[in-house]
Amino acid sequence: MRLIAIYVNRNGQQLGPYDSIQINRLLRDRELSPEDLGWHKGLEDWVPLSQLQALSTPVKASSSQTIAVVADGPSFATPQIAEETQHFQVIGTCWYVLALALGIIGTPLVLYALPRKLYFGTIGGSILLIAAFVYGFIGNGVRNNLRWAQPASALGAIILLPFIPFGTLLGLYVLALLKKARNQE
Repeated sequence: MRLIAIYVNRNGQQLGPYDSIQINRLLRDRELSPEDLGWHKGLEDWVPLSQLQALSTPVKASSSQTIAVVADGPSFATPQIAEETQHFQVIGTCWYVLALALGIIGTPLVLYALPRKLYFGTIGGSILLIAAFVYGFIGNGVRNNLRWAQPASALGAIILLPFIPFGTLLGLYVLALLKKARNQE
């Protein structure tokens, strides 16, 4: 089963693509409105989210409104789709944890080495802090399903492979999840 990519136009700004699970969450959290426009392949023009024709799962926005969420067919709520989205959430969380660990190691290293003019320690700590920022940024992109995040995540996983044992395990895990997601498309 394949999920439809849904684009949202909110106040003239195009957002997405999102899958129907993400649209559900954004509508439930009131980050999207039923009046926001939505489009997916097969539609001729943008329509309000509350009027999408490919209705699969209605979601209550408030007591007086029902929001349409688009999916590929009537059997939208399958464990396979939920599992795929969950895997991307796990990948993003892995990158967050890695960023935190790198920051915890890099910050004291820089703070110790800089006043003592230990340049290799300062450079090493700075590299760790930059890596922490990059992996945190990638984690945010994966969790928010941004277009650039999956290739960046694959590259980040490949970079980690030589760092035995944790980098290797994390890199292989992320690559396996990305391959599984690509095969499901």
